[in-house]
Amino acid sequence: MKPWLRTGQVNKMAMLQSTAKSPFRVSEETLLAQTNDLIVQGFELQDMQSLDDLERWDDAVNDILMVINEQVLNSGLASPALKRRIECLLELYVSVLASLSELQQSHTAQATELRQQRRVIAG
Repeated sequence: MKPWLRTGQVNKMAMLQSTAKSPFRVSEETLLAQTNDLIVQGFELQDMQSLDDLERWDDAVNDILMVINEQVLNSGLASPALKRRIECLLELYVSVLASLSELQQSHTAQATELRQQRRVIAG
């Protein structure tokens, strides 16, 4: 994992969460930039083995999509660039959730194997 990703990721995700809870309108440029950041992070997270990082990214994606949905409904944000990024983010989101599921299944299988080994050793 790149050392800058872990610290930068937490800071960016905290920014996204605070933006999602804000009652004011977020500019489309800000939404485009935040969506781009999430797309880049999502591609990097696909190869990671950290449930915490994947779960934080999942929360950040949900937050930014909530802001976008609210602003599309209230102010008609619908530029082609934003639509393309949302489509890409949603496809990536599904892929990362599949990775998260596989990782959770792997952890469960490892835990089961360890319990079985302990039983064999304990006799």
